[in-house]
Amino acid sequence: MHTLQLGESSQPTHSNGVMAPPTATSSRRYPDHILEMSRQCQNYSLTDATAFYPLWRLVLAYWFPASQGYSLTENFDFQRGNINVLYQEQPFLFLQINGVTDIYSEVAQRTLKERANNLFDRGALWSGHSILCVISAIGMRWNGFIRSTDTYRTSEQVHLDDWLGGWSENVSSQGSHDALSLFFSAIRMGVCTM
Repeated sequence: MHTLQLGESSQPTHSNGVMAPPTATSSRRYPDHILEMSRQCQNYSLTDATAFYPLWRLVLAYWFPASQGYSLTENFDFQRGNINVLYQEQPFLFLQINGVTDIYSEVAQRTLKERANNLFDRGALWSGHSILCVISAIGMRWNGFIRSTDTYRTSEQVHLDDWLGGWSENVSSQGSHDALSLFFSAIRMGVCTM
């Protein structure tokens, strides 16, 4: 029996190296090291965003392994993504991990959506990819979108209700795994076919 290594995916790949969507025979859950990190994170305060970086790094490395040409970068500037995923040295996914006191506050969620929309608007101008994903995380919970960068309209100019996740599920849950599998498959197909 083969044990998954850090950054290795259990999902099959197409001949062009793009990770295939899950099938009935592929793994339908995260590897144990991600689930263990998630258990550890349950004790962390939502106000300490940096405490969740290790979990999110593992999750993104699982979906976008270095062996397939992806790389992760980190920065601590909240005007940009905290963890970014690059393909061919160009970012296509920005993750903002946010510290909040009340995960259910409508004001906080609206502010986080505004930050993510602003990040998209800035990133779309210089991204070398035709699509861009932004994920806004509160601890282990997430909300995000995928949008085309081939537009001259900002997020404010377009009525957008394209968010997926709603900060309702833990990123390591089975529901999140299944949703992110589809979400990230669309991203990989868009990014790797450029």
